[in-house]
Amino acid sequence: MLNNLSLQLNPVSVYQILKIAVTPCLVAIEMTFYGRRPSRSVAACILVLCVGVALATVNDFNVDTLDASALGLVAGLGSAVMSALYQIWSGTKQKELGLSGTQLVHACTPAALGILTLLVPFFDRLGTPGAGYDDGTVLGYAYTAPAVTAILLSAVLGLGVTVTTMVWIGLTSSMTYNVVGHVKTVIIVAGGFALFGDDVTGQKLAGLTFAMSGIVGYSWLKMADAAKPGAR
Repeated sequence: MLNNLSLQLNPVSVYQILKIAVTPCLVAIEMTFYGRRPSRSVAACILVLCVGVALATVNDFNVDTLDASALGLVAGLGSAVMSALYQIWSGTKQKELGLSGTQLVHACTPAALGILTLLVPFFDRLGTPGAGYDDGTVLGYAYTAPAVTAILLSAVLGLGVTVTTMVWIGLTSSMTYNVVGHVKTVIIVAGGFALFGDDVTGQKLAGLTFAMSGIVGYSWLKMADAAKPGAR
């Protein structure tokens, strides 16, 4: 919810920068509350990765495009902190409770549904039920077969993202999941060049180079750690 609010209140450039802030927030929380301090090599790879993603995705660093309201910044920073906590707790709770990723999703879903049900009246216009019209409200929406199909497909895909997120973090770590998330961003930007004819600028190419350098470096360090005797 905070992520969507951040997108609504902030310019796109600010929104993108605040999304990248999830990674340093995750590092700060793990260091402060869990005593997990990354090595200098890992920290360097993460820094290079974040700089690269920023260069590749933030198209304009002019002062005008980076102008944001206080409420927008609060929403964006809140979204970054909550996203980092979600990723960390997805891993720690699985280990603490001895649950698999799918079991944790099953346990959390009823609570999430209840919280969203309570919040909807405060953030959306409910309206009244009606047939054959759409007045922009939740209950007044005119449901058609294509609309219902799109809603159900979106729900299935959303569930798939949640389950794979939990499983991936449980098998690796919250930081590794975060790095993989940036791989998706790199693929999207590169796909824009290759498939949709997006402008190939020096800034974007430099960003992709930095981002991939950070990703490859982080992956190499993690594989080297896993190969050490006694590593699990």
